[in-house]
Amino acid sequence: MSRFAPVHLSKPLDRRVSQTMLRHFNSCHRSGFLYTETKGAVQTVEMVRGSVCHAIYERATNLMIEQGEPILPPELIKVIANEVLAEYPLPIEEHDLVREQSYRWASEWAIDPAGVVATETLFVLDLDGGWQVRCKVDYAELRAEGLQVYVADYKTGLGAPPYDDIARKRPDKTIAAKNFQLILYALAVVFGLPVRVEPCAHVFDGKTLDGDPLVFDCMVCHNRGYIETVEPFPVAPRAQEVIAEFVYPAIEDSEGRMLRRPMGLTRLELEEYRESMLAIVQQLQHAEESGDWPAVVSDLACDQCPAKMLCPIPPELRDRRGEINTMEELQEACERYYVEGKQREALRKEIKATAKALGGPRARVRFGKDRVWEIGDLRESLTIADKDGMWAAVERAVNEGVPFERSEFEKVGKTTPFAERTLSEDELAEESDQLQEVSSGGQ
Repeated sequence: MSRFAPVHLSKPLDRRVSQTMLRHFNSCHRSGFLYTETKGAVQTVEMVRGSVCHAIYERATNLMIEQGEPILPPELIKVIANEVLAEYPLPIEEHDLVREQSYRWASEWAIDPAGVVATETLFVLDLDGGWQVRCKVDYAELRAEGLQVYVADYKTGLGAPPYDDIARKRPDKTIAAKNFQLILYALAVVFGLPVRVEPCAHVFDGKTLDGDPLVFDCMVCHNRGYIETVEPFPVAPRAQEVIAEFVYPAIEDSEGRMLRRPMGLTRLELEEYRESMLAIVQQLQHAEESGDWPAVVSDLACDQCPAKMLCPIPPELRDRRGEINTMEELQEACERYYVEGKQREALRKEIKATAKALGGPRARVRFGKDRVWEIGDLRESLTIADKDGMWAAVERAVNEGVPFERSEFEKVGKTTPFAERTLSEDELAEESDQLQEVSSGGQ
């Protein structure tokens, strides 16, 4: 029996699912359900900024391909950026950031114009059971005469995950992808088919080409305004290896260049991940048919959940994840955290003082199942009271021969540590033996 009441999608999937929905479903089934029901309802500034940057990189790449040039002058990217910024509702406070990361991208990005097989290209990946996974690949390029394919996914945010969160080390120390998004993009490029998207000849922006309101049901595009045509051949059928990476034009690495997170996938790994992807869509089919979309608690799932307040798990059981959603709630939470911190600090001082008064200088307060507060031995700590003055004195000693006295800048502090910790298994066993001895003596 499910832990939650069954819920059903308002519109059937028809065995066609997007990368974004499947990514949410992969981390938490309920998150996938909530994304499907709420997608497009909220457009954040970060999402608009991402759309702007992707449009800039797409136009720039297409221009490089048309001109047969491996690089684009950074000055030209400014012109493209201004054109795109005029088309999107992005606040002016974000414009400098867009221009800055676009300039860095153009300064460091190089392509093989003849090898490019995808630039913001829609792919469909057919799986057993009639399921189709759809995803848009930011950039892909064939290398090594088609035996290797490079896939890039642009990330326009200001933070990057550590390598351990998105990749794993093989026994030979090489880096293999384990991130869902990169794996799916690699599968789509190698096993999927590209889709050509063209405007419908009868419909434009919800109107007829004459500008009149659309009052008929277009039998060609069904009023979507565009037509999709699946190409007959894959773009990388001979690929034996995929080099995939996240590219962060807004973040500098230790060498001042845009941050990259490269990793690889062999042909065998891709075959195995295709089976994994099939297993996920089979779970999705079961969820859609049964209405069983269980929710789970994890940093990944909860951080990316599209509708945290609709989670069936109460906030107190998911460590308050998703409880703060607006600026007003954030400000209130900051104030509450500050006040509670002061209260905890005052309570800690009182606990320590009372422990000393009742238990002496080596007081030990046992509480809970396996917890203890205890006062440790007096400790001395050495700190530098004036770091700037110390470094200036060191420089004078090196350059001018002025004697350097380290003790002039050192400060010795004395503290009595008072800390809370968990008892070890040996300590708990010893405590249990002592209680049994006391109990036996009492009898």
